[in-house]
Amino acid sequence: MSIFFIYINTSSAQSFVHDFGVYAGYTSIQTDYGERFYTPSSISLASLSFTVAHSLHFYNLRKFIFKKSNLKNHLLLRTLASYESKRDLRHKGEWVSRNSIAAEQLRAMKGSIRGATLGMDLEIHFRDLAEFNSYSRARHRISPYISTGIRLLLYENDLSSDLGDWRTDNSLLFPKYRIDTNRAIGKGHAIGVAFTTGFRYNIARNLDLDSKINWILYNSDEIDGLIVDEEINKFNETTTSIQIGIVFRLGRNKRFKCF
Repeated sequence: MSIFFIYINTSSAQSFVHDFGVYAGYTSIQTDYGERFYTPSSISLASLSFTVAHSLHFYNLRKFIFKKSNLKNHLLLRTLASYESKRDLRHKGEWVSRNSIAAEQLRAMKGSIRGATLGMDLEIHFRDLAEFNSYSRARHRISPYISTGIRLLLYENDLSSDLGDWRTDNSLLFPKYRIDTNRAIGKGHAIGVAFTTGFRYNIARNLDLDSKINWILYNSDEIDGLIVDEEINKFNETTTSIQIGIVFRLGRNKRFKCF
């Protein structure tokens, strides 16, 4: 359930308007696998992602933080949970295509990540949500928006080699990954900052189509399991996702009140 603190100088109860959405799409991750800024590498590291989200609208509140502004008609607070299917990671690019033992070791390396994400976003719509959610024929049917928020990622990664069991013979790995401190295999968590842009399109009464692009920067370089302290591996992990979802507008509910 989303929680938002609002200053009100009266004790009368006010109702929120809220909605519930389900989404599906693809998420790519930019890691130490492959080459940074190498598009084919990022595309090959994409996996299916699924999200459920709950949002609170504020346009129905009589009092708000900014009393003389219609800002409340453009805001919603969204809480969400996402799951990403297992993603296989492989090295791509110039170094892998060479004809050498080191290149063969890189080609043989296979990583994997699966994870779940919890988050909260503050979403700003460019058009008035009270009008968008009304049933008037004169209302607009498209509502573009941007948002920013935080994410908590819970993940589990793994590493294997087509050449054999690297845990019993780490010489099968590319030289720099043979050092224990250059690997972080197992479960972990990371905090991220999310930026999203998208739009809603009303397709039926209380039913919207939501299309969005999301980018997240995490505070960790260990999500993929590789943590070499080198110039080409110094970047923290980021993800880019494209999702389409159905949003069910649930209207007013007296159980969601602000006092």
